[in-house]
Amino acid sequence: MTDIEKKLNKLKEDNHTEELINECNRLINQEDNSYAHFYLGEYYYSISDNSKALSHLLQVKEDNPLHNKAIVMQEMIKSVFNFFNKDLYNP
Repeated sequence: MTDIEKKLNKLKEDNHTEELINECNRLINQEDNSYAHFYLGEYYYSISDNSKALSHLLQVKEDNPLHNKAIVMQEMIKSVFNFFNKDLYNP
């Protein structure tokens, strides 16, 4: 686990949501960081903003095709889109 991932994980565990989002956005703006994309995807999924969550999780999958959590979350979001409104997600 890298220092960046440890820092993001600590913010998540301590429920410092606003700081976590700000740090993730800062990391993404400086460099394309898959950890930051994953934490943002996880956050947006938790508040049911599935479009933003899917966008971040797809970036994680592009950077790391073997990231199991991101893959599972993507599949869950896709199944929600397919169930509720097929127009929101068009493969």
